[in-house]
Amino acid sequence: MIGLLDFGTKILGTQNATLNGLEDFKEQIADARTFSFLHELEELLEIGLIKGGDLSNAIVYVDKKLDEATQQKLQKAFNKPDISIRPNGILDNLELKYPNEAARHKLLDVIGDLALTGVRIKAKIIANKPGHKINTQFAKKLHKQYVMHKKNNVPEFDLEAEPVYNVNEIMELLPHRPPFLLVDKIIHMTDQLIIGMKNVTMNEHFFVGHFPEEPIMPGVLQLEAMAQTGGVLVLSGFDNPKDYSTYFMKI
Repeated sequence: MIGLLDFGTKILGTQNATLNGLEDFKEQIADARTFSFLHELEELLEIGLIKGGDLSNAIVYVDKKLDEATQQKLQKAFNKPDISIRPNGILDNLELKYPNEAARHKLLDVIGDLALTGVRIKAKIIANKPGHKINTQFAKKLHKQYVMHKKNNVPEFDLEAEPVYNVNEIMELLPHRPPFLLVDKIIHMTDQLIIGMKNVTMNEHFFVGHFPEEPIMPGVLQLEAMAQTGGVLVLSGFDNPKDYSTYFMKI
């Protein structure tokens, strides 16, 4: 992820920051502090905000002349007897953690805003002059695309069509027998993919004791059904499937 920063001011100039992977987030991005310009700070002071302001947790770039009236307001807001400007144009005696701390904080904002998508994003992102508004708009578009892709990716099958294997043919391949045969038919199969179907009814033996008032199929049995279906895929490739065992297969 790359962040490019340019507010068109001499005091801040242009900055950029790069995050090669989330494994570097804690060391390189997480502690980058927020920032603002002096003119923005004045506007907030005028409407009575910045009640919990602290010059140790926010960088203020002085982009205009600091007059006496503004200086007094800042002294009162931050409860400091004196306010000064460092040679690098930052208010008070704040030490930057990084020369490009502002750009790093913008990357922090981008990561936080894109987390609103609720999914992991595998991509190279170049954020040119990012901000919360554009970040969240982008996050909404990403989430919309994700939802659409997820909907379009749902396979459709005709459950009434002739199966690839019926239950009797499955028993020719697998050693399992009722009540532990957990696949009734194979509805689709290629050399790399198989889709099986298990008809579950209320008289299944496991419903009697597993949450009797709430018919829930145990997760381990769902995994077993997947394993048996996978066994059909493997064994169907042999001329003599009964000579092989699927004990050591993995899903």
